[in-house]
Amino acid sequence: MSEQMNDFDPEVSQGASMSTPSPPAPADSEGIVSPSNASGVSPSSSPVRSVSVGARRASTQHLLRAVSVAGLLTLLIAAGLLVPSGNREALVRFLTPPTPSPTRAPLPGDDAFLWEHFVPWGRLLVDGKPGPDVRSSAVRRTTQGLWVGAAFHLPRGRHRLEYRAAPFPTLTCALSVPAAPSDTCPLDRSLDSSLAPGAPATRVLDLQATLDRLPQAQADALVAAAQAQLSALAQRLGGGTLSTGDHFLDFTGDVVQVTTTVQLAPQFGLDTSIRAYAGLPCVTLCTQGDLEPESTSTVDWPVLAPVMPTWRYTNAAGQVLLAEGPATPIGASPHTVISLLTRWQEGTWQPPTPIVAARQTDPVICPTAQQTLEWFLATTAPEHVDGRVQMRFAASTAELGCLLAGGATDPDTGNPTGPIAWVLYRAGALVAANAEAHRAFPTLPVASAHERALAQAAAPTSLT
Repeated sequence: MSEQMNDFDPEVSQGASMSTPSPPAPADSEGIVSPSNASGVSPSSSPVRSVSVGARRASTQHLLRAVSVAGLLTLLIAAGLLVPSGNREALVRFLTPPTPSPTRAPLPGDDAFLWEHFVPWGRLLVDGKPGPDVRSSAVRRTTQGLWVGAAFHLPRGRHRLEYRAAPFPTLTCALSVPAAPSDTCPLDRSLDSSLAPGAPATRVLDLQATLDRLPQAQADALVAAAQAQLSALAQRLGGGTLSTGDHFLDFTGDVVQVTTTVQLAPQFGLDTSIRAYAGLPCVTLCTQGDLEPESTSTVDWPVLAPVMPTWRYTNAAGQVLLAEGPATPIGASPHTVISLLTRWQEGTWQPPTPIVAARQTDPVICPTAQQTLEWFLATTAPEHVDGRVQMRFAASTAELGCLLAGGATDPDTGNPTGPIAWVLYRAGALVAANAEAHRAFPTLPVASAHERALAQAAAPTSLT
C-alpha cells in the first residue's frame, strides 16, 4: 500500500479524492482505447488533473527557458572575455540594442521652391494636377532694387512633378518634403542665400528648358531664324562714310586713318564656335543662366546670341576693299553677346527680336564699343589712364558709331564731377573725341573733324 501511495502526484492528491483508480478502459473492436476512459480517472476528477498537469508543465517550461537564457548569456560573456578586443567590441555592439535616431527637425524653407530654365508657355503639374505658375521669373525686384525669391510651397510628403513645354522634352520627376535621397528632380544647388532670407533649405528646381535639350531640328530652326533677323537688322542700319582722316581698325589690328572716302557697312554673324557661355552649354545660341531675368516679358523667351560683328569696306565705285574688317582689337573677345526674345507658337518659332538699350539703334554696336573700351582700360598702363573717369553713358551716333561718355565721380556721393569725356567707337577703333577724353586717355588717337561732329551730336549735357 505504501508503494502505491508514493506513486501518486502531490498536486493531484490536493485537488482530487483518493479513490481507487478505475481499471483500464476496454478497447474497441480496432484495439483503440475509448476517449471517455483514456484518462484512467472518473469524469468528475478529470478537469482538476488537466489543470494541475498543465500548470506543472508551464512552470517547468519557464524554468527551462530561464536556465537556457542565463546559460547563453554566460557563454557569450565568457566568449567576450576570451576574444580579442576588436572582436569583443563587435560582440558588444551585437548584444547592445541600437539607439533610436532622433527625428530631424524641419529646416526653414524645406518646403519652398524657386525655379529656373523655364519658358513662358510651360506648365507645371504636381501629382497630376495643375501646379504653381512657373511661366515667369522666380525672383522679384524690391523697391530698393534688390532681387528676392518668390517661392512656391508644397505640403509634406512625396510628390510627382511634370513640366510640359513643347518642343522641349517633358520633364517628369519625384521630390519629397522634406528632401529625401530618393528624390529625382534636378536641382541647382548654387542658390544665393540673399534670394531666400530666413529659408536656407529653399531648393531651386531646374526645369531643363535649355537650348541643348531641344530636338536637333528645332534647335537648328531657331538658330536659322536668329541669323535671318540679325542679317536683316544689319541691312536696315544701312551704311556710313569714312571721310579723309577718319579712323578704322585694319586686318592687322592697327588703328589707321583713311586717305580717301570709304563706305562702311556692318555685318552681324552668329559665332558658331561658341560651345558654352557662363557655364551653360550653347547650341550657337545660349540659354540664359541666372535667376535674375534679362527681360520682363511674360510671353517671350530670352536667349543669348554670341554675335561676331565685322565691317565691310568699299570704295566709291563699290569695289570691296576689306570684306570682313575686325570690330575689336587683337586679344579682345571677337564676339558680343546680345539678348533675343522669341516664343514657340503654333508649332514654330516666332522671329527672334533683339533687346535694344535706351539711346541705341541696334543691340550690337554699342555693346561692342563698351567691350572694346573695357579691354583698352584693362591692357593700358595705369599712368596712361585717369582711373577716376567712369564711362557710364552709351548712345548710338549717325553713320554706325557709338559715343561713350563719362567723367570723374565723387567717392562719397557717386555723383559726376568735372567735365565730360567723349570717346567715339566706330569701324572698330576708339578715338578721343574731345579735350577731356584726350587728357584722361592720352594714348587714344585724336578724332578727326568728322568724328568730333558725330560725337557732339549725340553727347549728353549731363551725366545725372
